[in-house]
Amino acid sequence: MKQNLHTARGQATLFMIVGLLIVFLIGLYFFYDEVEALLIEITLTETEANEQRERTDTAYECLEYYTEQALELLRKQGGYIELPEKNLHVERHKLAYFPQNRSSKDMEREVARYIEGKLLENCFEEEEEYSLSTTGDLEISVELSENEISIIGDWPLYFTKEDTGDLFWLEPIVYSSQSSVKILFETAQELSKEENTIDYTKAYYGLEGMEISIIPFENSSIYTLAQEEEYFVFAVER
Repeated sequence: MKQNLHTARGQATLFMIVGLLIVFLIGLYFFYDEVEALLIEITLTETEANEQRERTDTAYECLEYYTEQALELLRKQGGYIELPEKNLHVERHKLAYFPQNRSSKDMEREVARYIEGKLLENCFEEEEEYSLSTTGDLEISVELSENEISIIGDWPLYFTKEDTGDLFWLEPIVYSSQSSVKILFETAQELSKEENTIDYTKAYYGLEGMEISIIPFENSSIYTLAQEEEYFVFAVER
């Protein structure tokens, strides 16, 4: 009787051990399954982060390129990207007349519009790997200081890969560059007010390290301001 009782207890203990072992093995299986899934998720996250950096770098390069283009237009068109109706034609070139009812804030707004249009039109037009969507409008803010232009771009652009479900978005893009275009513009405004006091044949003046040349053209004067590596061209009606 006692022997049978011991045998029954031994069998129960064995079944319990086997049961615990099975539970342990099942738990171990699910644990490794979750670890594997987590590793895959981490890998995807790293992939998305790399893709995000690449696309953000592309947006930065676009911002840099079109900012410099905008500055070049401001310099050679008398502080304008979009010329007013009244302007001076010199061969194939057009210049804005001074003085105009215009400020550096007007230039900032015009630069922002120009960059926004160019980024939307050209920056990701060849994107094939991801489909694009937005949750809002591209916003470009521009600030011109005495020796610098600063740009901040907020572009809520999302990239999605349909077959994998990968998703990432652009980070804000910030660009700054040395530029004296604001000082040149303000100097142009001051000089245009003193038009009648200047010799029209040709003159060079030293104004805060700035070289100024004036060339008569028909019933106008064409000014070129030069400071270090920058220049600014505008016209004044005589």
